[in-house]
Amino acid sequence: MLDPQLASQFKQKMSYAAPTGVGVDGELSYGLTRTMIARVEPVDRTRELGRGTRLDTTHRIYTETEIQMDFRLWLPGDSPLDRTLARRPKFILELVDENGDLDHYEIEV
Repeated sequence: MLDPQLASQFKQKMSYAAPTGVGVDGELSYGLTRTMIARVEPVDRTRELGRGTRLDTTHRIYTETEIQMDFRLWLPGDSPLDRTLARRPKFILELVDENGDLDHYEIEV
């Protein structure tokens, strides 16, 4: 169960869509857009992943909603009708509470 203090900070709404299959062109196709509550913070972060690979992220998202790496995300204020605004997760952490139960997700895009 999510810590009440953290849950009280989830006041933003954003959209996401999960993949439903692969089209004839090999691209993922997505299902209906859904809404989730979250806390979104701007970040300017670069992670060195080794062998010259870098991971640049601009936002960190805290949510109770399970998000996977192949989902599409629209930040608060971005219209899910505009596919060019969709972002893909670059990094996802599953955080647990003091009992070892899944508490929330931290996603960087």
